[in-house]
Amino acid sequence: MKGFINLLLIFFIGLSFASLKDIFKREGYIVEVAGDEVIIDMGEDKVREGEIFNIVEAGDKILHPWTGNVIGIKYRIKGRIVVTKVQEGFSYAKLIEGEAKKGDKIRLEADRVCFTGSDEGFFNAGVQIPHLRRDKICPYIIRELKDGFGVEFNGFPLAYVKTTIVKEERIVKEEIKKQKDLRITSVSAKANLIGTLSDVPLSADVGDIYGDGKDYLVILFEDRIEIFEIHEKEIVKRDSVFLPAGYPAYIRVARINKKDNKDYILLNMVEGDKAKSYVIKMVENEPVFIVKDIPFFINVLSKKRPEDTFVGQKVDFPKWGSVFRVVYEEGEVKEAGIFEEFKDFPIDGAFYYNNYLCFIDTDGVFNVIREGVKIFSGSLNLRSSYNYIKYGEDEDTAETFYFSNPISVVNVGKTNIILAGINERSRASELFDLPLFKKGSIYFGNIEGDNVYFKKVEGEEFEQSVQAILQTKDGDVIVISAFKGGLNLSRGGNIYRLSLSAGVD
Repeated sequence: MKGFINLLLIFFIGLSFASLKDIFKREGYIVEVAGDEVIIDMGEDKVREGEIFNIVEAGDKILHPWTGNVIGIKYRIKGRIVVTKVQEGFSYAKLIEGEAKKGDKIRLEADRVCFTGSDEGFFNAGVQIPHLRRDKICPYIIRELKDGFGVEFNGFPLAYVKTTIVKEERIVKEEIKKQKDLRITSVSAKANLIGTLSDVPLSADVGDIYGDGKDYLVILFEDRIEIFEIHEKEIVKRDSVFLPAGYPAYIRVARINKKDNKDYILLNMVEGDKAKSYVIKMVENEPVFIVKDIPFFINVLSKKRPEDTFVGQKVDFPKWGSVFRVVYEEGEVKEAGIFEEFKDFPIDGAFYYNNYLCFIDTDGVFNVIREGVKIFSGSLNLRSSYNYIKYGEDEDTAETFYFSNPISVVNVGKTNIILAGINERSRASELFDLPLFKKGSIYFGNIEGDNVYFKKVEGEEFEQSVQAILQTKDGDVIVISAFKGGLNLSRGGNIYRLSLSAGVD
């Protein structure tokens, strides 16, 4: 049906890369220097003649002012080389600027990457390539083709990115079919502003944390958690609590203690490169850390079945361990055996939609599991927001990891649908070398049988990044957006109540 978006898994034919982004993040090392002649450890499967690499040198650490954690490294460009001859396992290059020595690290110089094609293709590629521009005069050009993307370097083919749908276990390719089966064919939205935030919100959830039968809005910031009452036309701050050492990852609110009549706040942090979590309970209307220093992430995949879907996962970035069940007993969160549904997936963006287990893998790909079998794998670029960390023991290899975009199951007209936030990077990202976003949009989707459908919600877009999509027990849909200036001169967030209207076949 026209207008619907197929979720796609991208893979490469040509140079050996795992993602489109990896083409423009290539790096290697200088293994030999003789005058201005250089040998690098990248062969015909990694480089082409004429490509330019910067020789980089690690400088000072960038420390977070509140936590003291290393959030980045300052790099100095000490020279440039151009590849002159490519061999099977190495290549020759010439020093064209600066100095070089054996062991120096090199990174591809790809500041100018152009795109030709549709708006949808530009958006999909731009999420992976933040400095992508619409132009025709660039050394690198990404061209949208019928079945994928072609990547050129100076007019010569570099790689071809084909789009396909992958079904594990059955090992077959299948088109998304019969989109008319989706009962809700369109969704429109009207957003009403009910609150503003002075800092950038990272993650949020709602729940009955006071045990009075009402849902409260719980928002995670870089250094604290704030709790708000939700009213028809405004939100009112009720409480706050500062975070322990580390960097915040995400929060969930759920009833993990069946003996209590209130929901608890599940706080997930990163300390060093490892996951750590905490449980916060309202005690005499004050937020209190009742479980500390849990050595793994925690999440509840379905608030309707919190005991059955309370899970944990050990993480030592970039490695995510297997998923296991956990329980809250006698004031502790304990491991309780394997999670039998599916064991290998990041739990930060995972949830149940009816009887389907859905999760966002570390590349931002949307996956669906039914009865232990992966029936769908595709991409809506679901790891691209202001909720991210820098990790890596080696300063030279520090990487950025984005936690899952907001994705939630909401009820519209007695039908459950999925709402997902998709954020478009801004041109300022290239100028400041920071994750900055131009606008955030919301997509709705459904799963029926083996079919997965997503389509853009009409009527509203948000500045700049959608950080949370939530639904209260009263049916109110809350959207939280965030914005940053290029030099962090302005930053904050907005809170909206969303009115949804659905079109049905």
